[in-house]
Amino acid sequence: MAAVGVVLVWRFSAPVFDWRLAAAAVAGVDWIWIGISLVPVAGAYYVRALRWAVFLKPLKPRPSIRNLLSATVIGFTAITLFGRAGEFVRPYLIAVKE
Repeated sequence: MAAVGVVLVWRFSAPVFDWRLAAAAVAGVDWIWIGISLVPVAGAYYVRALRWAVFLKPLKPRPSIRNLLSATVIGFTAITLFGRAGEFVRPYLIAVKE
């Protein structure tokens, strides 16, 4: 899917997109800060999975946090890729897995 996105960007923005500037920007990234920023992101996904566990408590006393976490990550990825149409993926996966 990412390859398709790269090809589309290359195809439709090739005349105006400066690939050397983009490569220089990526080369200048401080990877330690990227790694540090992943900690709160992972924590936010975990808290959202816990929230779903609370919602499901009346239906299933001990839902699997692992299943809820994977459904949450996949659901938010679907929202990123498909916009509002991806909003239904997370509840559907949670319903199927739990």
